[in-house]
Amino acid sequence: MPFTFKSPARLEWKTAKKKHAAVIQQNHIAFDEGLGPMIDKIDTLYELAIKLSQEAEVLHKKVVLLANSAGGILSGYERQIVAYENKIAPLANGDQAAQDAEAELSHAVGEFRIWEEAIAAAMQALADNQPMQKVDLNHPARTGWKAAKNKHAGILKAHKITFDDGLGAMADKMAGMFEQVRKLGEEYGLHLKKMSAAAKTASIAVDGIRSQIQKYEGKIEPLKKLQDKTAWQELSVALNHLRQYEVGLASALLQAGEGKAALKMAV
Repeated sequence: MPFTFKSPARLEWKTAKKKHAAVIQQNHIAFDEGLGPMIDKIDTLYELAIKLSQEAEVLHKKVVLLANSAGGILSGYERQIVAYENKIAPLANGDQAAQDAEAELSHAVGEFRIWEEAIAAAMQALADNQPMQKVDLNHPARTGWKAAKNKHAGILKAHKITFDDGLGAMADKMAGMFEQVRKLGEEYGLHLKKMSAAAKTASIAVDGIRSQIQKYEGKIEPLKKLQDKTAWQELSVALNHLRQYEVGLASALLQAGEGKAALKMAV
């Protein structure tokens, strides 16, 4: 059973101390107040871990939706480019002017792949939690394509080659898609930084409460030698139950970590 904030462990420890206060005093045992603040800190970290886990779940859904959307758009975009290239290809079998036109038009339409490459690289950077390369969303691919079509308009007309406006519209979608990936990458990177900071802080807190519990266990050890071991037994059980705090925090961070792994898998 994972730790919850309704855990009676803290109250159980206070109750056991109060119940056996006389025995504790008779044996000159004193407890400092270090355990309480540590539990408060772990409570706060536990809440943070839960929030990070929920945040990872939301990010995972965003990444899955974006990856699916990007896959469909990339496939359609590539098909459009290939369709244009197939229309241009026969010019390579014509005279020198036609061959020159084929070379320039093929190069111009191939330039539209910059957005394919940019999105693929951005998605990989997202998966690897690496900085995304800067891409000029105003790349002159469209201008170069229009210039090549105008330059070779006569040859295209002679070979009855026409193009629809589908590639331009899809290029707009690609630029928008890249911007979505970039923004999600920033959000994802911030989440991972918060995860890393929380894990470091939690590690210190868990070590602290574990050390404090062991210190208290050492203090009550003399009670084990008494004929009536009730005080030692109940105090020991209460201290052991306080370990729920470190176990609960570790469990919450594990859930958040699983969310992080799911994000990488989604990409």
